[in-house]
Formats: sequence, structure tokens, C-alpha cells
Amino acid sequence: MSYDVTNLLVESFKEKVSEESARDIGKILQFANEIFIRKWIKDFCEIDNEKVENDEFGNEPSWDINMYPSSKRSRIVRVQAKFRGGKSKNGMPTLHMENTRRVSKKNLGDASSSGHVAYSKDEFDVVVFTIPREDIFTTEHWEVLAIPAYELIDPKYPNYLCRRVSSALYKKYKGKAKEVLTSL
Repeated sequence: MSYDVTNLLVESFKEKVSEESARDIGKILQFANEIFIRKWIKDFCEIDNEKVENDEFGNEPSWDINMYPSSKRSRIVRVQAKFRGGKSKNGMPTLHMENTRRVSKKNLGDASSSGHVAYSKDEFDVVVFTIPREDIFTTEHWEVLAIPAYELIDPKYPNYLCRRVSSALYKKYKGKAKEVLTSL
């Protein structure tokens, strides 16, 4: 017996959409989202880019993008791409930053005080959120939000990033993704 994996992926995605399971939808779409973000940066921001092999910290290629790879402006920008489809009670997108890394010796203490692990302040340069609107099945209705990592530093734990993006920070950067990314 054999099943087409592409069909299984589509079926699982549609099932999770019908169940309104934002967490599982994000997991299914994460790798597609990373490709979407690279294409969006190229097409919308007009920044040629390519993914980079693992960096000196062992980060995966999808985290790092070489902006302007064939020019003198070439530089590595560490991008954290997140697909977030949940909404809060007031209708604002729920943009959480916690991840589910193993709580190891490296991640003990302040980094994992909520049961999840907070990102260190120096893990990436910018987080780019993809927020689906209206029709989740087409990127035409996806909002792209870019926030520099320095804006997310947690005042209570200055070596880590906040676990959620505040509505004030969301409003500050809404509609400015191109501006943020071209300034890096």
C-alpha cells in the first residue's frame, strides 16, 4: 500500500483548518512559511536573498538569509520566520515567541520559567511573522510583520526576548515589514 505524501500533507492541513487548530496549522506550514518569507523578501522588498548553511551556532539554514548575495552589500541577516494564525479576544493576532526546545542545562532558569524556552536576545536579528487573513489557503491574504529582535528584549529578563509580542509593538510595526527588512 502506498499513499502520495503531497496529498497527505494537503489532507492534514485541511483537517487542522476545519478543526481551527492554530498551533497545528503553524507546525504544518512552518517550512512552507520559511520559503514564502524568502520569496516575499525577494519579490516585495526587491532584496535578492539565499538561505545560508548552518552558522557558527549550529542554526539551521532557514534561519539565516544572505541579503544581496551577489553584490558588495552582501550580508547575513538572521531571520526567525513564524506562522501565527491565532487571535486574542480583542481580535488582535496572538504572536507568541515561546518555543518548545528541550529544557536542558543550557535553558534552565529565566529562559524556561513559563515551561517553554524563551529565545536569547542574540539568536536572530529580526522575527518575521506571517499572519493569515480571510482565506488561509492563499498567500494573497497573508499579512507579513517584521520586528527587529532588539524591540523584543524582555525588561524583566534582559538576556531574553519577550514571550509574546504586545499589541502596542504589533501596531508600531504593522504595515512596515518592507521598511524594517530593507533597513537591515
